[in-house]
Amino acid sequence: MPFSSKVPQSVLDHLLEGCQVIGFDFRYLYVNPAVAAQGQSTVEALLGRTMVECYPGIDDTPMFALLKKCMLERLPQQMENEFRHPNGSRGFFELRMVPVPEGVCILSQDVTHRKSLESQVYQLQKMEAVSRLAGGMAHDFNNVLSVIGIHAEELSKMIQGREGEAALLAEIQSAVEKSTQLTRQLLTFSRSKVLELNVIDVNQVISNFLKMLESLVGAQIKIVLKLGTKLDPVKIDTVHLEQVIMNLAVNARDAMPSGGTLTIETSNAELDQNYVSQHLDSAPGSYVRISVSDTGTGMSSEVQSRIFDPFFTTKEPGKGTGLGLSTVYGIVKQHHGSIWVYSEPGRGTKFTFFLPRASKVRQAETATSIPSMKSSLNGSETLLLVDDNEALRNIMSQLLKQAGYDVHTAENGEDALRLLSELKKPIHMVITDVVMPGISGPELAKILRDRSPQTRFLFLSGHIAQTFEDVPEMKMKNAFLEKPFSAEILKRRIREILG
Repeated sequence: MPFSSKVPQSVLDHLLEGCQVIGFDFRYLYVNPAVAAQGQSTVEALLGRTMVECYPGIDDTPMFALLKKCMLERLPQQMENEFRHPNGSRGFFELRMVPVPEGVCILSQDVTHRKSLESQVYQLQKMEAVSRLAGGMAHDFNNVLSVIGIHAEELSKMIQGREGEAALLAEIQSAVEKSTQLTRQLLTFSRSKVLELNVIDVNQVISNFLKMLESLVGAQIKIVLKLGTKLDPVKIDTVHLEQVIMNLAVNARDAMPSGGTLTIETSNAELDQNYVSQHLDSAPGSYVRISVSDTGTGMSSEVQSRIFDPFFTTKEPGKGTGLGLSTVYGIVKQHHGSIWVYSEPGRGTKFTFFLPRASKVRQAETATSIPSMKSSLNGSETLLLVDDNEALRNIMSQLLKQAGYDVHTAENGEDALRLLSELKKPIHMVITDVVMPGISGPELAKILRDRSPQTRFLFLSGHIAQTFEDVPEMKMKNAFLEKPFSAEILKRRIREILG
């Protein structure tokens, strides 16, 4: 039955909203150009043919089931439909189905872009929440690991020559080191690690790393480099860039158990406002684009939504920690870049990340240097120790008193200010945790800057939640000590600053 309407066809043809009329035999009686474009087809290819002929498998979809219900019950229906295009891509459409004498009229609005933005917003909010949780967990774990490590270090001095006890302590110290590596990965994910930035040539780093990658992925996987010419330099921690590429290569290797091709590409890229409007976790500007793609098994959309989550893995138990891709995410974000993944089951995976060219990168913290050797680790100066972790505060106080220092302790910034107002002698050094409830370590340094300009500072933390650009005390040489640390390193750092 041909479709007839009192509305002039020219009006329907010019609607931005998709309009189609489906007959009782599920043939297309009318389609306007908008709905044909939504289905990646043409008006001529659809008219007179059934929906199943045009889109095989559509009869097994929720949309088709709702259409049949509308046909039988003659009641309006509506839904949000995920449509798989013939080329494999996905689209999202709001559908309204209205019974008409010839069958059912379906009005459709393309909401693919809106759904994409909603998904990105959700993903960004989730990653930010998980990042804060991971950073907080790492901070707490590092406090505990510091206590365990320092006690084990001190016990080892007391049992020299007793092989049985020494072996047990060695196991404890080994466990502390392994746990420290895990917390460092969590800190990398939460973008809370101190960086050592260098201006580098990405192509050179990748080329120098090629032999290592070939050994890593095995002979059954071919590595193809497509390195762009005249690549802009970037400012990045070189070890972290290698870690990103290595983790992505390992991920690709695991997706190609029978072999395949791993391709690494680089090029300069200008991200404009149009790109940023489509990719919310990015900013306009000049970047270096690095892509790592494979010909492996690919991933479903559900897996893709979780791949950067800490401890999420599709591998068998014991085959992976689930921290590889979360580490990649943290490194890229801490260097003010963005990362995206495109993958489909059976079609491989492509990770693309953008790093700002050197002139666009903000100056970040630099890593503390390795403590130099001193003839003596003891001292007699007056120290104020501020940390909200009681166990760590107590063991540090005990160690430093044994080393000859006059040690005073406070559990937070407010307590420290009260104690300082009561003391009748100068404080040579304040050793303070960075992140504490109330007044933080850097805020304490700001307050004391005018009151006691000669006081030195040593900042301790297992979690740098932000950079304190307006705290010059944090930028002094050796002024930061990352948790967990050993008793010897703590005493050496104090002597370096006071000396």
